[in-house]
Amino acid sequence: MKYSRSGMTDWLIQHGFVYKRPKKIPGKLDPEKQRIFIEQYRALKETLNPDEEIYFIDAVHPEHQSQAVCGWIKKGVQKTLQTSGKQLRLHFAGALCLTGMKIFTEEYKTVDADAMLDFFKKLEKQTEARIIHVILDNARSNKNKKLEEFLMSSRIKVHYLPPYSPNLNPIERLWKILKEKKVYNRYYETSVTFFQAIRGFFLEEIPKITDILKCRINDKFQVVDLNPIKLAV
Repeated sequence: MKYSRSGMTDWLIQHGFVYKRPKKIPGKLDPEKQRIFIEQYRALKETLNPDEEIYFIDAVHPEHQSQAVCGWIKKGVQKTLQTSGKQLRLHFAGALCLTGMKIFTEEYKTVDADAMLDFFKKLEKQTEARIIHVILDNARSNKNKKLEEFLMSSRIKVHYLPPYSPNLNPIERLWKILKEKKVYNRYYETSVTFFQAIRGFFLEEIPKITDILKCRINDKFQVVDLNPIKLAV
């Protein structure tokens, strides 16, 4: 049976198909390593003592450049978004404890080994927990001799995420909320106003949106399984 283009489209819709792009994922993502991490994380939570805490750590680098994203626009209306000439960045390290939605951030000129060492020291002063479990990725700034030496006498215990697994770090959702509120579809004429908006989010706005953060940020992790698209030849 032959179908016209519209007829084939109708058939696909009737049989539960939707027209969308495949999700981009890192080429070296390993679903099995993600499953192992989730099991280990659940075991850590189940055995966590009252005087221990878990923090998820990551860095974010907001850039002074307009980012256009999809939104509801009336049919026939063309919306525009101005762009800035310069692309200056800010650099923040952040730590998120899901228990109580505790968030600690620090701004740095760049997030390198020295910055992360400083951040770890400051994080240790933020909590009285006997053991501070830190979960973070495998970036060079997070794996170096300076940190190794510091951790030998620190209350911080490091747990590394599987490679290429931002979906297993809840603080990534905080960065998304930051972009939704301060970056997406917004134009800042000067870097000064952009910097003020970003810093204002961390210093003033986060405490006001705790309920939103609790609804959107959690550790209900899902493994990203490989399901590559197959093209007809």
